Amino acid sequence: MGHKSLLFWKLLAFLLVFATAGYLRFESALQTQVISPLRADALQYFSYAWNLKYNRVYSLQTPNLKNMDSTDAAIIPDAVRTPGYPLFLSIFLKRQPDIQMILTIILVQALISTATVGLVFLIGICFLPFPWALTAMILTAISPHLIVANSYILTETLFCFFLLVFLFGFVWMEKNKSFLASLISGAILGITTLVRPSMEFFLIVAILALIIRSGWKNASRLAVGLTLGFALTFGPWVIRNINLPASNGKNRLMINFLHHGMYPGFKYRGENKTYGFPYRFDPRSKEISSSLKSVLVEIAKRFREDTVRHMKWYFLGKPRTLWSWSIIQGQGGPFVYPVSKSPFLENNSFYHYSLLLMFYLHWVLVAIAGTGVIKVAIDFALRQPPDNHYSWVIWVVLILIYFTSIHMIGAPFPRYAVPLKPLVYLMAVFVISKFFQKVRASSTKIEV
Repeated sequence: MGHKSLLFWKLLAFLLVFATAGYLRFESALQTQVISPLRADALQYFSYAWNLKYNRVYSLQTPNLKNMDSTDAAIIPDAVRTPGYPLFLSIFLKRQPDIQMILTIILVQALISTATVGLVFLIGICFLPFPWALTAMILTAISPHLIVANSYILTETLFCFFLLVFLFGFVWMEKNKSFLASLISGAILGITTLVRPSMEFFLIVAILALIIRSGWKNASRLAVGLTLGFALTFGPWVIRNINLPASNGKNRLMINFLHHGMYPGFKYRGENKTYGFPYRFDPRSKEISSSLKSVLVEIAKRFREDTVRHMKWYFLGKPRTLWSWSIIQGQGGPFVYPVSKSPFLENNSFYHYSLLLMFYLHWVLVAIAGTGVIKVAIDFALRQPPDNHYSWVIWVVLILIYFTSIHMIGAPFPRYAVPLKPLVYLMAVFVISKFFQKVRASSTKIEV
């Protein structure tokens, strides 16, 4: 087969997977009916977007959904949630919200999610042979969690996209040693952090890793660019919050994050009925979550009283929970808020069978990816890069380790791991490709 012919078939295969990903996402967005889509976190994001656009105040205060023309002169600014996703939502808001407005948001998210599938291939092809990069793309394309996420007014889709854009730009920056590229990468990291604040400390991890890999002399210029870029996009949010009183929610997310994850097994006193929401059953919840200090004191106290149980929960239970299949605080499976209709609930459909396939592959892929993460992390610590594609692999590994570590400290809700699924697929496919590469090499030696 000639070079041009091979290139044609590769392009055709890519376009087929990309088109399939788009079809699955747009069809799901059109067919899924979420019961009360503006609830819980979704209502908070909507409230921020509404108050920002129409009241010029960034506030969690819930608008009067029955009379959106009414205004509240006592709207108080706060900082419970970062403004990345509300700013995105504000583009599509109408003064009188309706189903069409929500559908528009969902369809745009489906478009962003489709672009993310293409981005997975672009990242994969940088360190994987074409068939394996396409495999990672296929897994991302049919992932039920990534498809269903588009139907919710939640951060998963937007965060996943910016996370992969950052990864792509960051490795490009490291290879080219460009100050401008480092500035852009830092800015993208800042935007990603504004969408989901769990990325806030990754700047430190990235700079330390650059220094370890390249030495301070070579890494310092890139570190400065990253920091400046990050400050340009995330800095205004920090400056805006400096004068806000503590009572306006500056530490509320961190307090909740630590508090909600402190209960072993995600249960209050081991009672099954409290699973996923243990803090709602704890009569001392209000007292424990009154301040950052109070929640830290309570966690320390519980570690002293039952060290083994809490060590097991924090170091074994939390990672297993974070990477589990079913969304704990939701309808189950890939669904967060309850749905009355979804193509994934229809028997004998492609959606149904793809969900079953990904369900059975889930722990296999997580286990394979986890094995690869440990191996590459050890190689990194010993400064023994496995091959020429080490730059790509190490940053995938560092992001996965970073997020797992963050959620070992706080609440390990599986929903938070949904945007990381493309990285899991890339890592799992990388490990499998290396395995087959070694098998082929061994077979060649035996034949010789």
